[in-house]
Amino acid sequence: MNILDNYIVAYIDILGYIELVNKSYRDSNIIKNIEEILKNILTEIEDYSKRPDSTDFIKAVKQVYKKINIKIFSDTMLITLPLSNLNFSDDLQSEHGEDIKDELVFLLVYFWTVSQIILKFSSLVGYFFRGCISLGQYYENNLDNHGNKFMGVSA
Repeated sequence: MNILDNYIVAYIDILGYIELVNKSYRDSNIIKNIEEILKNILTEIEDYSKRPDSTDFIKAVKQVYKKINIKIFSDTMLITLPLSNLNFSDDLQSEHGEDIKDELVFLLVYFWTVSQIILKFSSLVGYFFRGCISLGQYYENNLDNHGNKFMGVSA
């Protein structure tokens, strides 16, 4: 990853996380259930990217899913998409025959993906989110062999 690469980054925080942690002391299945929900959401995204290319939208979704990166830590989700080299292998056209700008399609699919993750999680778990989406330089690097990371966004 190049520090000069531009990314779109969604930083999403689960509201009520402390209450959730306190409840999990009484019922350890709460955290396990949330983990399972998140794994299912990520599996759905992965499965969607394996669908046949029947429409331009599915092609766009599959391209975004190849490049999107989702990290979950503590009460935070970080959903990143590099904006460099965004293009389809085939030219996309709308139903009316005009060319579709790759960047616009990728951004629409990215926002759609972020909203689907939030809506699905909120509806299944009952917690809301707050956060932001930023466009700018993004950097991430492993600091050690234990999976600790350093991340930064410049917007």
